[in-house]
Amino acid sequence: MKRVGFILCSLFLLTGCWDKREIKTLGFVMAIGIDKDSKSGNILLTAQVVDPEAVQGETSLAKSSVKLVINKGKTVFQAIRKMLQEFDRKNHYAHNKVIVIGEDLAKEGLLPILDSLKRGGDIRGYVWLCIAKGAKARDVLGVKQEGLEKIQANYLKGIIANQKFNYSSANLTILEFYKKVLGTGIYPVASSFQIIQKNNYPVEENSKKKTDYIKLSGGAVFRKDKLVGYLNETETHGYNWVVGKVKSGIIVLPSLIEKGKSASIEVIKSSAKIKPVLKENKIYFTIDIHEKAVIVEEQGRGQFKSSEERFQYFKKMEKENEKLVRKEVIKAVNKAKKLSSDFLGFGNALNKQYPTKWNEMKKKWDKQFSDIRVIVKVDVTIRGSREMKGPFKAQ
Repeated sequence: MKRVGFILCSLFLLTGCWDKREIKTLGFVMAIGIDKDSKSGNILLTAQVVDPEAVQGETSLAKSSVKLVINKGKTVFQAIRKMLQEFDRKNHYAHNKVIVIGEDLAKEGLLPILDSLKRGGDIRGYVWLCIAKGAKARDVLGVKQEGLEKIQANYLKGIIANQKFNYSSANLTILEFYKKVLGTGIYPVASSFQIIQKNNYPVEENSKKKTDYIKLSGGAVFRKDKLVGYLNETETHGYNWVVGKVKSGIIVLPSLIEKGKSASIEVIKSSAKIKPVLKENKIYFTIDIHEKAVIVEEQGRGQFKSSEERFQYFKKMEKENEKLVRKEVIKAVNKAKKLSSDFLGFGNALNKQYPTKWNEMKKKWDKQFSDIRVIVKVDVTIRGSREMKGPFKAQ
């Protein structure tokens, strides 16, 4: 009897995974591009598949680290399956970093396009969602990376991650997109990629005088799930201030010490809150922004004669900083009104504080919120100037 039990236990230990897939049979997709084919109107899907041998350095340096697999279908899923007719691997999407949507397709709405990707469960919620501004997603994924990464998708992910040091772009994951589109009172703003040309220099050993490269800048604004316009960098600054995404960044102000010179302020912390005010059945909003910063550069030359003079210098810089932030926020508010897209979240704030009033207004909110009054309040505290006691002046 003991022997029978031992045999049965051994059988369980020797059992393999019934749905196991060999790594050598898979193509690991690092980025996805989705466009609308201008001729047929079908979905044009581009999968950026990594070449394991190229990444591991087992092939010549001249060989690309990725392969672009492109196919069409009436649906995204049909395009994915049709790739198997022309590519020798079954694509695996769990390692995908970025989804890029062509501008034309984004204007028609993203929910039908993203459905099969999310329904399959392979695409993670933290994948970045980006729009190809004035371009096809296929063309964005086709531009060779400028950084040190071997895989272009990792390069794209890297420049998105770098925005924590620079708040000139709006960044959005798939999960955040769904939360805002399916939620209430706030619309999404996604990253936007542009294809730009740059000059090449001899040290880069490139035979061409100019090369295409990808620039991440501004934001792509949605109304519900449809692309309706873009934010420039100044408007994106204002957007990031309001939604509380400014964690770091450099603000350049005119020097208060020497005319024609500039000073750099580094943001070290910020917070924001939208507060709806209901008065006599009328709504207006206040935006309260708090910023803490340090001076990291002062081009003006001179020396403070007293601690009081130094103190007044900081106070004046704080006021100049507040003026600039207020200006950027007002530009973002005006753009939201112009596009009839409440991407700043006024409706969301109204729903939280006055849900009954929101239920009365939400059906017509896209039109009504363009007439709301908004008061912007900014409070800046400059803690110091890093380790420098200057500015200094040569004797």
